[in-house]
This record gives sequence, C-alpha cells and structure tokens, in this order.
Amino acid sequence: MTLPNTRSDLDSLRGTPAFKECLRGLFGSMTTWVLVDGAWVAEEDLRVIERLDYTKAAFLAEVAPYDFAEPSPPPAPVVSAPTVDDVVAERERRLALGFDFNFADARGIHHIGTTSDDMRKWMDEVTPLAQTYINAGQPSGEITIATETGIAVITAEEWQSILIAAAGYRQPLYAASFALQAMDPIPADFATNPAYWP
Repeated sequence: MTLPNTRSDLDSLRGTPAFKECLRGLFGSMTTWVLVDGAWVAEEDLRVIERLDYTKAAFLAEVAPYDFAEPSPPPAPVVSAPTVDDVVAERERRLALGFDFNFADARGIHHIGTTSDDMRKWMDEVTPLAQTYINAGQPSGEITIATETGIAVITAEEWQSILIAAAGYRQPLYAASFALQAMDPIPADFATNPAYWP
C-alpha cells in the first residue's frame, strides 16, 4: 500500500482499517535488510517515521496496541553452484595476468604480457623467429620485443628461457584448475580462496 506523505494524512485515517494498515507499513519501514556475506542482517531505518514527525519511542507507543509481528528477512538469495565453465573462466583470467622475467642484467625485470593477443604474437611471430635463429646455428640472433615494462632486445636463446619461465607460471595454474574442475561440488570460494591457486 501507499504510505502517507504527512502526519496529517495519517491522522485523517484514524478509526479506519486503512489506519492500521498504514501503521503496519510504517512499522515495516523501520527495518532495512542488508545482505552481508550471504546472510540478511537487519538495520534500523527511522527515516520514514521521522518524516511523519514521530520519534522512535512515540511511534512504538502508537503501534503497541496492534502487536505487529517483527519484520522477517527476505528469502535467501539463490546462489548457483560454481560450474566447470566458471573455473575455466577464472583460470583464463589468471593466465592473462602475465608474469615477471628477470634478465639479471641492465634490462632488469620485465612483466611479460599474456593476454590472448599477447600469446598470439609471441607464438606466431617471436617463437618461430627465435627457433629459426637457433636452427641456423645463431642462438645469439637478436629480436626486439615489447613487454608491459618496455622495449627489450633479446636473443633467440633468451626467448627459450622466457618460454620456460612462462611454463613455470602457467602450468601450475592449469594444474590447479584441473583439480578444481574434478571437485564435486566445486567450492563456492574457488575464485577467491588462495588455497586453490598457486
């Protein structure tokens, strides 16, 4: 029902069934439900009754004869159980974050990007070129790459070291996701609990 806008609007209903129903609605308005960690928590909200010039004590005295039931929380939110697709999506998100590689010289530490676009360029351009240098007996052949840190000139042999470092970063993520995918049920906190990921 529509709650009254003013105290006079409410008072005009005294002695009618509508007055009781308005009080019931106003009584319910004193409680706001907030979802905290998956559970509803009641919070007091006096804004509506104060707009009608009631204090909390005065309003409770007004409704006391009616013995209204305390407001109950809304139905529990429906939370779908995580699926294998959810795990795969989280794995792909983590794989795309990239990893640090330390050149151990003046170039320092570079963050190697591993988004899908990065991976395509690494695999379609840099890796074949590095392998061509190695096949030609030129492991010191130079390749210029752009990392998320900046430009770096690397050798074909160094690129192999970067690929090995990439495997050290990526393979544990795959292993963790495979383990999660095999769980039944998949833990609800699989994406946020560090116990499930390297």
